[in-house]
This record gives sequence, structure tokens and C-alpha cells, in this order.
Amino acid sequence: MKRLFLIIATPVVIGVMAYAYWHTSLQSGGAPAATATQSGATFPTAPSATTQQSGLAAAPSGGGSGMAVAGINGQAIATSDFLASAETTKDQRNPGYYYLGVDTSMLDLSAASSPPYVITYMSDSQYFNIALYKEPIGQVREAMQQDLMRRLGITQDQMCQLNYMVSVPYWVNARFTGESLGFSFCPGSVVLPK
Repeated sequence: MKRLFLIIATPVVIGVMAYAYWHTSLQSGGAPAATATQSGATFPTAPSATTQQSGLAAAPSGGGSGMAVAGINGQAIATSDFLASAETTKDQRNPGYYYLGVDTSMLDLSAASSPPYVITYMSDSQYFNIALYKEPIGQVREAMQQDLMRRLGITQDQMCQLNYMVSVPYWVNARFTGESLGFSFCPGSVVLPK
């Protein structure tokens, strides 16, 4: 049980640290509007979207079943309502955390049947933390990107504007541990072996 916690917690901690670094660097150079949380941390807001009580941005007006998440430039990115999907699991221990396409009650990353990647969405910060758990990580990242684009209903350009991190734990690939790998089609992404 301890190992499972460490396996899930490691990418989350790395993602939060990367987000904090990213957010701090934005403050020095014309940051988008920000809101404070109860803990005192601030996160960018999407000025063109309205915020619901849950902390999620509401879908832009114009109908349709969707929502919006804040992008890195502070602009809202219209997505499908992926939180309402039957394939999205709410984390029972961490309010505001959601797993896209993974049933976490059955999750054992040390098992051979473990998923090749886990996509975690943190609603308070509107941040996607993605961990790759199988080799070859280049192919796994490609599959994850297609899956996430399908779930969100967005383009590659919009994917590059999300607040996110793609990482890999040391026990999967020590060479790329600790790096934000990015989506393969985004500027500055790490080229991975396929």
C-alpha cells in the first residue's frame, strides 16, 4: 500500500512543483490575473470564463455540453465536460482530484496489468498531471495525447495551451525522470525514443 501511494504521489508532487515554478516565473513577467486559495497559493484564472462554486470554469455561452479550463496564457480553453464522463473517477481521498480513464479503486501500478499512463486533473488549479508508467515511453506518450485530445475534444494547439506536466517515475525510465516531457507536438517538448 505504501508503494502504491509513492507511485501515485511522486508524479503529483513533481507536477505541483513544476506548476509552482511556472507560476512563480509568470509573476515576474506580466502574469495573467490570479486568484488566491485558502492555503494562500495563487493560480491563474481565465478572464473570459465564469467560475462555478466548485472552482471549475463554466462552459462559454453558446450552448453545448462543455466546460472551460484556464490555459497558460490565462485564456479559457473550451473543452467537453470530461468531469461528467463515466470514464472519469473522482479521487475519494483528495477533493478536487479526478482521474481520466482510470478506476483508481483497482489501481496497482506494480502489477503487469497496470495502465500505461495516468491522467490526473486538479480542479482547483485547472492543472493536468500526467504520468507515464510503461515503456516505450515515446509510444505511451503518443497514445496518451490522442486519448486526452479525444476526452477534452480539443486540438493539438489547444493542448499546448493547457496547464500540464507529463512525467515518468524513475522505476520506469531513469533517464527522463524529473523532466517535464511535454506533449510531443508542442514547442519545447522532450524528444523520446519510440
